[in-house]
Amino acid sequence: MADPPHSSTGDQAAGMGLSVLGDVETAVIEVEVHGRWTRRLCLAVHLAMRGCLAEHPRVIIVDLQHLNDLDGASTSMWLAASRAANMLRPPVRLCLSLPPTRQLASHLRRSGAVRHLTIYPTTERARDAVTQGRPAMNQLHLNRLPPEAGSVDVAADAVAGASIFSAVDFLPLSMEQQIHGAARAPAAHFLPDSAPGS
Repeated sequence: MADPPHSSTGDQAAGMGLSVLGDVETAVIEVEVHGRWTRRLCLAVHLAMRGCLAEHPRVIIVDLQHLNDLDGASTSMWLAASRAANMLRPPVRLCLSLPPTRQLASHLRRSGAVRHLTIYPTTERARDAVTQGRPAMNQLHLNRLPPEAGSVDVAADAVAGASIFSAVDFLPLSMEQQIHGAARAPAAHFLPDSAPGS
């Protein structure tokens, strides 16, 4: 695997952009996306993901810890990237790193994206899982709670249980659902062009 095609891009002065690092020995590429999600950043991420998939690594870890995406507008980007990664042979494993409390994490869980990609609460956990070859596991399922006072206690207990468990082992956010939704970018947009000169 060659070095990743992109090292840094975006408007660094405005605090938005991305950086890409590749490890040839482990065949892992890490992409860090930071700043506010805009059309410009979306295009930069799209091009970077195409380049990363063209390298055909074993794993791509996307660090979204510093991404400002309050309305989850980037959800379709990660769905399409995941589908493109799964279309390659052998498939490329796509892992996202973002706090479970972020709106984007909620959008991804509700859309069923976690069926095809794994979300870790920290980048370190994603790295550990990838280097140790640990499989993704479904650890916690919390259905939609009714809007009543008792729901707060149920949610608090679930979070406390997850925190205790995650101190012992990694806790990817994962649940079984079918992907649905209208706004999804075609996976083919991420795949490298097959025809020369196109």
